[in-house]
Amino acid sequence: MPVILTFGAGLLALSTWIYLRGFDRAARSILIIGLLYLLLADILGATLSLIGSLGLSAENEWSVLTLVLLIPLVEEGVKVRAAKSRTLPSETFALVSLFGIYELMLGKPFSMIGAQEWYEFLTAIPAFAMHLVTASIYAYHFKGNHRLQFATCFVVHAGFNALVFELSSASTSAYYAILFLIFMALTVAVIWLLPSTVRLAGHLKGSLSRDPLD
Repeated sequence: MPVILTFGAGLLALSTWIYLRGFDRAARSILIIGLLYLLLADILGATLSLIGSLGLSAENEWSVLTLVLLIPLVEEGVKVRAAKSRTLPSETFALVSLFGIYELMLGKPFSMIGAQEWYEFLTAIPAFAMHLVTASIYAYHFKGNHRLQFATCFVVHAGFNALVFELSSASTSAYYAILFLIFMALTVAVIWLLPSTVRLAGHLKGSLSRDPLD
């Protein structure tokens, strides 16, 4: 059940993306390019993880290093490359947000294999919100300064992963309560990071289909 629910949440997110952005030729192109970029990030991450694990005897040490540093480094490196490929902020947001959508729909369900309770799929949702935060930064902040965008998003991504890792040792009730607070904080951050003209345009529809005037 958690696998199906996680995939369903990703499918809902993708359907919302298509509704907001449309399904014209440009949107279809972004959907394909976004998937290719995500596959690139996954391949690079898997390759570096394999190489790195051969040099460390402590498996747990490498797991933490991979989660907190390597994965954010690779994914944000690919994201900033994707951001550079777009000139319009709305297209940048649309493209980078697909990292979170595709991950939720295609990647996270695998982490739910073996999960027993239906509500365990909720643990995958905050990561989606974190990717929207980075999409907002790449699209609407530090314009032209891709190094600063990358550095900021890397800190956000690595900090999120580190926090989730630390929560893994907490009790179930505390884990879900804190995870919910993290999700709410990330959601507020997305709204705050989007330009006012985007937030007000069609209940955020402008964030995917139009660029802000300011």
